[in-house]
Amino acid sequence: MCTKGAYGQHGIREELDTLNQRVKELEALNKVAVLISSTMEVEDILKIILDEAISLTGSAQGSISIINPEAPNGMTTVVRCEHCELQDATYTVDQNLTGWVLQNKKPLMVKDLSNDDRFPGFRRKNHGIQSALSLPLVSKGTMVGAINLCNKKGGTAFTEDDVRLVSILSSQSAQVIESARLFEKVSRENMSLKKEVRGKYQFRNIIGRSSAMQSVFKMLEQIVQSEASVVLQGESGTGKELVACAVHVNGPRGEKPFVPVDCGAIPENLLESELFGYVKGAFTGAVKDKIGLFQEANGGTLFLDEISTMSLHLQAKLLRALQEREIRPLGATVAKKIDVRIISASSSDLRELVAQGSFREDLYYRLNVVVVNLPPLRQRKEDISLLANHFLANFQKSTGTKLKRFSSEAMSLMEVYDWPGNIRELENVVERAVTMASASDENIQPKHLPDEILQSCGSIPRQIEGQKLRDILRDIKRKAIVGALEKYQNNKTKAAEDLGISRQGMIKMMKELGLS
Repeated sequence: MCTKGAYGQHGIREELDTLNQRVKELEALNKVAVLISSTMEVEDILKIILDEAISLTGSAQGSISIINPEAPNGMTTVVRCEHCELQDATYTVDQNLTGWVLQNKKPLMVKDLSNDDRFPGFRRKNHGIQSALSLPLVSKGTMVGAINLCNKKGGTAFTEDDVRLVSILSSQSAQVIESARLFEKVSRENMSLKKEVRGKYQFRNIIGRSSAMQSVFKMLEQIVQSEASVVLQGESGTGKELVACAVHVNGPRGEKPFVPVDCGAIPENLLESELFGYVKGAFTGAVKDKIGLFQEANGGTLFLDEISTMSLHLQAKLLRALQEREIRPLGATVAKKIDVRIISASSSDLRELVAQGSFREDLYYRLNVVVVNLPPLRQRKEDISLLANHFLANFQKSTGTKLKRFSSEAMSLMEVYDWPGNIRELENVVERAVTMASASDENIQPKHLPDEILQSCGSIPRQIEGQKLRDILRDIKRKAIVGALEKYQNNKTKAAEDLGISRQGMIKMMKELGLS
């Protein structure tokens, strides 16, 4: 009876020891779950998992191998090796434990690697490792890697309990590792896109060598690092949004959102809800809260294109938002703080609109901290060939066209034309010319240009010969220069400005035309 009681007490102690061990194991696994959920850095997650696997099993060393999808079939890369002499490296599947697990898709426990013919690589390298345990990391049915644990000669062999513990750990970890890898990939792509955007919208990528554009560049360099409100004024098609985006990207808010809105393209009632948002039930159809563009741009820049079309009612609400630095969504009772830089644009002269009473004077002065006037293309004709060749290069890339350049006759016609649609019209003309050119054409000729450009040079017929066209163009240039010089009493600087070219460019042209 006493023996049975003693045996019973011994059994209870074993059960208590087992329960205590299970509690410790659960605490360890819970600690891992908490730690790996607090970071999205793959290296940090791998270290946490590996350290805990070594601790739970009492291993001498270990590593985590992650399948490298960019490597040839059947290869893995060791991306982390802690407490281990092995260095990060790439192995074929017949050289290491991960390869076996990859092929067989199940746990592997080896008591003596030196006598296991499946892994000759270990025997040849003689790392002093005797027993090993390797378990797959499986995420959504796909193997993403393996946990490898080793003990040296004379160490304790692994048990089924070790397999059970590490299996639980690996099942918890695989999805987290895969999510972290995806996060890192998206982050890298995002950084790459940001670099691409920064490169695209650098001021040097806004094309222009004319004196008019040089003045614009100088102004932009002065304002780019400020937080001042900017008004971009210029005709339609002069590139106001491109300049606005460049100011944003190169400024202190460049990492934050750039939110453009065309005020002239949205009806007044919709524009108000677009800018300020609304709460559920604010009006019929408002079935849920909507964040406005002010909130979307918070921390960044809100670009208000064609702000001159905004109604006086909406102008008043915009003024209050800028003064108070807060907005109130439609139907809301509580205002929301905002932090945005405003860049606005108008193809109409805002000062004239203020004088006419169609634009609020107080809003004008709130917006009009800095004004940048973008010149129309007819006032920067030196830039026409640069822009045209830039667009041609873009279309060459996108369409694979073999067109090399513009003929001198075609370019002369384009330089004489006034371009009422500005840069946007020029881009469309280049695209049309590329489309109209046949496969046998090497260069863009006058016949590929639209009628309005040909007619602007005195109703020139399409059948005109190249030599005759050159004579006509020379005559047009000669008359234009002589007229400008007569207008400004032979003041070459003023005459050149009137023609939209530089003084040096006009003098060069005069020499070519034989004008003294």
